[in-house]
Amino acid sequence: KPTYTHDEKFGQLIYIPRDYREWVLTQPCVSSARLADLLAHKKEVEALGACTGKCIPCLYLPCSEPAAKILLYFHGNAEDVNLTLELMYTLQEELRVHVIAMEYEGYGVYEGSATAESILRDCELLFYYVTDVIKCPPSDVIVFGRSIGSGPASHLGSRYHIHSLILMSAFTSLRAVARGFVGPLLQYTVAERFVNKSLMKDVRCPVFLVHGKKDRLVSFKQAEELHRELKEAKADVVLHIPEEMDHNSFDFKVDFVSPLVEFYKRRGFMDEMGEGREVALPIKVFNKPAKK
Repeated sequence: KPTYTHDEKFGQLIYIPRDYREWVLTQPCVSSARLADLLAHKKEVEALGACTGKCIPCLYLPCSEPAAKILLYFHGNAEDVNLTLELMYTLQEELRVHVIAMEYEGYGVYEGSATAESILRDCELLFYYVTDVIKCPPSDVIVFGRSIGSGPASHLGSRYHIHSLILMSAFTSLRAVARGFVGPLLQYTVAERFVNKSLMKDVRCPVFLVHGKKDRLVSFKQAEELHRELKEAKADVVLHIPEEMDHNSFDFKVDFVSPLVEFYKRRGFMDEMGEGREVALPIKVFNKPAKK
């Protein structure tokens, strides 16, 4: 059941067309610095039209000031983009980045049913939209995946030269997660999806892994396996395992954000975060899509 509606999140939701022919950057547009003005004129904005056909809803949290990086977030299985707000705002403020969090089919206001294939299709489309329409180079894109979201995040990290990859409560594969619940034999009745472990050898950007020691859904040992794969591939990787963190409960600041900021500081990345761009988007992506 969705925890939000379009009207409740007007100005924070954008809709990325799945049909790339809708991607033409038409006027009028709104910059990230002028987004607050948009919220005060909902009726006028709606009169400017909307994208047509199937669209990917995304939570959009731009910095009020120019920022060098865009962070793409892929959420966990037990949440929709609305439930990520607190964490996303915290990251936006601490890292000084624009944030776009992608919804999955069947979650939130996105009609349909999620499959591994549909999630990977949509994450590719979102990545292309960010790099081709927003004109943000891959080297300025931070990709963050939590739990099931580690699948699309690892996929993008293995295929593109992104700025950095953040994986929280990640697994080696969905079948490996199932093994902990149904045993080593019945695990093979679960279709193999999101085989993150096999992708690590192709990741060429810095990687920050965080996984709770008390996680009973996905063992922290899976993060250790991913860490080993990355080390063997000579990747720049850090694994952080907070003692009191579990799969769903953790201290944003202590368990995650502060260690992440330290990870970026040691690589000199924090100095470059605040020097950058405003994001310009067609106003029509803020309106509820029209059906064809």
